[in-house]
Amino acid sequence: MMGKGVKVSFKVWLEYEGRPIIGVGGVKLLKLVDNTGSISKAAEEMGVSYKFAWSYIKSIEESLGVRIVKTYRGGKGGGFTKLTERGKKLVNFYDELLNNFHQIAKIFEDKSGKLLDK
Repeated sequence: MMGKGVKVSFKVWLEYEGRPIIGVGGVKLLKLVDNTGSISKAAEEMGVSYKFAWSYIKSIEESLGVRIVKTYRGGKGGGFTKLTERGKKLVNFYDELLNNFHQIAKIFEDKSGKLLDK
């Protein structure tokens, strides 16, 4: 049986100069890159190719004109990739925005019972 009441649904993404930049999937990718230290591991966890993940990240960087990841060449332990400060700010901004959308959705879901009052 389906739940009763009105559910507020939405999708959130950021655009820059009219072009889509990043959404929930892109933010997940960036978080995985930062957590794993690897674009290839992040891509694998998301079920996308390394080429797709790399191209996606480069597209964001080219659109915004800033670096969002930094790749460090390996030595004995190998190389790794991390988010730059701007990359972290982008992820944090998106997370804060999404959290606010969820809070607003909850407020209106709580009010939705009045829609069905007779």
